[in-house]
Amino acid sequence: DSTCSATRAGILTGTAPAARGFRPSGPGISPEITTTPERLQQLGYATHHIGKWHLGYRSRLAWPLAQGFDSFYGFLSQFLLRGPHPDNELVSARPTYINPWLQVDDEPPLPQQGHLSDLLRDRAVTFLTSVDHKQPWFLNYWMYLPHTPIQPALRFTQQQANTPQGRYLAMLAQLDDTIGVILDALEREGLAQNTVVIIASDNGGTNAQ
Repeated sequence: DSTCSATRAGILTGTAPAARGFRPSGPGISPEITTTPERLQQLGYATHHIGKWHLGYRSRLAWPLAQGFDSFYGFLSQFLLRGPHPDNELVSARPTYINPWLQVDDEPPLPQQGHLSDLLRDRAVTFLTSVDHKQPWFLNYWMYLPHTPIQPALRFTQQQANTPQGRYLAMLAQLDDTIGVILDALEREGLAQNTVVIIASDNGGTNAQ
């Protein structure tokens, strides 16, 4: 689909989003629809989601744990990354990669120190280093790179020109590096030969840079 939330619905249901009545600003995947992680749970898989969700946050019926995931670490929408969220109320604001507010399972978001992409990457690596080799598992790792705002980590910014195009190229470099770290972790933990890795984009990139 041309928008990320609808595409994510298609990925997790295996059907065209419009056929399910899912719109870009939809409330989430309907609870009566069986999702991919729910099917995998039925087959004995442990299922985990790390990163961006963007499949509804107004109702907890649309949250990852209600859609077939055993655990969740990340953010329900990029508009919840900035915080604060007083009294556990989800408050929308402009997105940010810097010191984001992130959730664990169904708990309220809490502020984290660091770059969003590094925090999510480290969580994914920690998962891979502690995975139960006796049980099949599914990791749904949805990073935010290279989505706006264009805020690459400093170590990648320093490798490119200080221009809009350079900063975007730095985000692409960080994206590539992150995928490399995950693939290296799979290899290091002896998981690479028995793991299917699928890399896909939820929609097109930006022309602004």
